[in-house]
Amino acid sequence: MAAKGVGVILVFWLLASVCFSQNVKVCPLYCLEVEYMTCKSTGNEKLYPGCTNCCFLAGKGCTLYFSSGNPQTCPT
Repeated sequence: MAAKGVGVILVFWLLASVCFSQNVKVCPLYCLEVEYMTCKSTGNEKLYPGCTNCCFLAGKGCTLYFSSGNPQTCPT
């Protein structure tokens, strides 16, 4: 009986440590079809990801360029 109680406490402790110790970023699963993108980390070289969104690129200093010529700067 004591082993069962210890097991339950262990499960709650593990769940709490996973839930409160992780800094998890949740990104929406939508795809922007871009012509190309540039990022400061690559020296503004043209990159061809095919499909991405700014959520995955936040903090990297990237700009997405659409086939219309319009740019979208991702948050840094």
